[in-house]
Amino acid sequence: MDHPFYKKWLRYYLDFCVKYHYESSSKESLPHFIQKLRHKKQNNQQQRQASDAISLYYELELSNSKNKIATKKKHNDSKLKKEHFESTNAEIELGSSPI
Repeated sequence: MDHPFYKKWLRYYLDFCVKYHYESSSKESLPHFIQKLRHKKQNNQQQRQASDAISLYYELELSNSKNKIATKKKHNDSKLKKEHFESTNAEIELGSSPI
């Protein structure tokens, strides 16, 4: 693995996506980026480095998205439990009212 190059390739990829209006989190944009590297006379090793770097970026993005969804779900579940608890307590208090 050529980790020192990952940051460079990711920066180039993100710039490419902005310039050519591709969604950076979409794997469909990677072949277009690699094709652009070919046109720029980047060799096979450089293309592979770029592909590896962008693939890792996709994995991290997917993982980050899943974590955000899980966190949001936990928050919503917690909020629902709190609302249910407060509602149940209000019913209990009303039920024990001396009126």
